[in-house]
Amino acid sequence: MAYSVGDIVEVTWQQEMFSQVILNIQHYRVVSSTSAGSDVGDNQSFADHLAALTGAGQLITVWRSGLVPEWKLSRVRVQKINPVRSAYTTAAINLIGLDGNDSQLSNLAVVVSKRGTSGTRRAQGSIHFAGWSPVFFNAGVIQAGIETWWQNLEPLWSATQVVAAIPASLQPIIFNPGASVNWQTVAVWQLQDTARVMRRRTVRVGI
Repeated sequence: MAYSVGDIVEVTWQQEMFSQVILNIQHYRVVSSTSAGSDVGDNQSFADHLAALTGAGQLITVWRSGLVPEWKLSRVRVQKINPVRSAYTTAAINLIGLDGNDSQLSNLAVVVSKRGTSGTRRAQGSIHFAGWSPVFFNAGVIQAGIETWWQNLEPLWSATQVVAAIPASLQPIIFNPGASVNWQTVAVWQLQDTARVMRRRTVRVGI
């Protein structure tokens, strides 16, 4: 079945650093669609759309601008997961960080918290962005370079994605499958002022 309004789609950004696999997971809700295709075909169109955001000022370019060359964004995986789970599709990216510094740590991360409109515990989440050089931190506190990086990335990360090939529009959400209403619009994206060390479960399995 093709994408239709209300479907929830999971996007997994797969990264690599020092032989570690790092996953960033983001959920989207279809807010408009006139697709006449299939859910797997629409997954592929969405994956291809995201993987192509590599031009000047676009999401992938801004994301990698602050990260070290040892970090690589390998691919993006897209899967419709609600109300019915489909097969996933992928699109290759294979681009490294653009910052000139280096790093010896794969688990040092900047954290962005997200909160939904209800303000309850079910309306919370976080994203861990790995790939940083220690020069961007002072005693574990993020420095101005990271703040500027997030100011540039936030409007792109939080944007509704308009996928012309489907065609459909997909909005970032907080997804909670155990709740009676299993999604919420993200009301606030907040950069945390201290670095985090991602644990083995987080680095290998997902964020």
